[in-house]
Amino acid sequence: MSTHLPLTCHPNPRKVLIVGGLDGSGLAKEILKHESVESVDHVEDDEEMVNLLKKHFHASGFDYDNPKFKYHPVDAKKFLKLHQGEFDVIISDFSVPPPNADGLFGESYFELVKDALKPDGITITLTSGIWVEMRRPTRILTEKIRWLRNLFPSVDYYGFNIPSCASGQGGNIICSVTPEVDFRRPERPLSEDQLADWSLGYYNLDIHAAAFALPQFVKNQLYPTGRHSDFAIYPYQ
Repeated sequence: MSTHLPLTCHPNPRKVLIVGGLDGSGLAKEILKHESVESVDHVEDDEEMVNLLKKHFHASGFDYDNPKFKYHPVDAKKFLKLHQGEFDVIISDFSVPPPNADGLFGESYFELVKDALKPDGITITLTSGIWVEMRRPTRILTEKIRWLRNLFPSVDYYGFNIPSCASGQGGNIICSVTPEVDFRRPERPLSEDQLADWSLGYYNLDIHAAAFALPQFVKNQLYPTGRHSDFAIYPYQ
């Protein structure tokens, strides 16, 4: 859900960046199933952790010597500053901090992400899910989306089931530098043959659309007006 959904929403993803995501192997393995992808860059400054995972927890079976994959043990902000306008898709595999926080992954980070995207670029970032981040009084997810909407003209949220998350559900905020993108409808839907050939056990077109279906209390908070001009497209309202 952190790879196939954003990549199928892009018309021709060729250059993809992963920030975080441990050793990047699980994400990279799925990204490189898309034939249009020419390169995957992985940025994680904790090189010791990456090497330990590669040595002892090589669960994904990913080929780290794949010529399309390159690991960069550098600070993410420094990397982004050197690669403006280069990427079609950027995947930030960490939880967005509270709106007033900055640090490594605060507002200044996402300004650099936006600058590193191509004109039709898409980015996603991990959240802890609605049951964690929509709790009163803070409702952190609502504020995160408001915050990211100051940077990106198209912003939406989708959820998915994942047992390793505290509530059994996670989610991603998805953004584009292109206005009024309907993320529910993939630009490049995967065929049944592709789903079978790629051995996909979770993602399919039904899951893609259903991931954006949210409980009413969440819609009331994230999309109070229900209008394209204020929030992402919700065709069923």
